[in-house]
Parts: sequence; C-alpha cells; structure tokens
Amino acid sequence: MRNPVGKYQWYKHHAWAGLAILSILVVIRSIFIFPNQIFVPAILVLIVYIVVSLIGAYRYSDSILKQVEYENVKTMKDQKKIEKLRLKLEKKRAKAEYKAKKKK
Repeated sequence: MRNPVGKYQWYKHHAWAGLAILSILVVIRSIFIFPNQIFVPAILVLIVYIVVSLIGAYRYSDSILKQVEYENVKTMKDQKKIEKLRLKLEKKRAKAEYKAKKKK
C-alpha cells in the first residue's frame, strides 16, 4: 500500500468497522448479562484499535486533499484547453462561412 489514498481508505474502513463491532458488543452486553471479565478487555482493545485507526486516517487525510486539489487544477487546465480549441474551431467555421459568402 504505497498509495497514501489507499492507506487513508484502509484506516477509515477499519475505524468504522471497529465502531460497528464496539456498538454491537455494547448492545449485547446491555441485553445479556455476562461477567465484566469478558467484555471489559474486549471493549478496551476495540477502543485502542479504533483510536489507532482514526489517527491513521487523520494522518493520511491531507493526501486526499492534495490529490483533490491536483485533480481540480488538472481539470481547470483541461477545461482551458477545451475552451481554446472550441474558440479556434469557431474561428475556422466563421472564416469558412465568410469565404462562402464572399464567393456568392
């Protein structure tokens, strides 16, 4: 995973998955009565897992913003090229119409 965007998505995915598992465990704990020796360590491990995943996602979130900015600049350059080409073709069309009218 050399791609920082892929790392961001991986960490984000694991943070959400950890939160989902944590919420399921809390619901199970509230419905059924189990000893705390089982749930407290599991919940603490999940909380650490979620925090690490959130830190990783935050760490790579700036690369997402940089990529979006780069794509926006690239898109703007492409739009300028397209507009320039459109104007050039419009100019050629107008010139051809002018020549056609001049011949008549």
